[in-house]
Amino acid sequence: AVVSTQSGYYGRETLEQQPRFNMKDRCNVASLLMVALCERLDYATYIMSRLLFNLMKRPQIKTSPHLFLRRTESVAEKFLTNWLTFCLYDHVKQVAGKPLYMLYRAIKTTIETGPVDAVTYQARYALSEDRLLRQKIDYKVAESLPYCLFLNCQTDKRLAEHF
Repeated sequence: AVVSTQSGYYGRETLEQQPRFNMKDRCNVASLLMVALCERLDYATYIMSRLLFNLMKRPQIKTSPHLFLRRTESVAEKFLTNWLTFCLYDHVKQVAGKPLYMLYRAIKTTIETGPVDAVTYQARYALSEDRLLRQKIDYKVAESLPYCLFLNCQTDKRLAEHF
């Protein structure tokens, strides 16, 4: 995938210049390259640093450095993501996994305490402003079946009628 020559790495440029080489292909190449090099993380680190160095030389990055590593549209950026995943796996598994899962469950529980639109999935308590339910809805918790709690409000009337 990556050919080393005296003047640089041409495998990435050759692949990325092809018109049919889409985002899914870039992700696949970066993933397969990382899987092939997972036993040799030192060499993978070297390749990643060379790919990122070549990416920094691009004119778009030089004119707009704030966009560097924002869009993950190149093989180098996808490779960096995979490299970080491999390097941080043990730490996340042993140290950070449980607190992150507890944070996820706490956020999910908080979001589910208020109404959630069944059609648009907008919620009264949401992290993203895009998913925020802005209108005031009168609701109450309705229990119909054991282990089945849902909010009885305007968008959930079909669910209430079903049970």
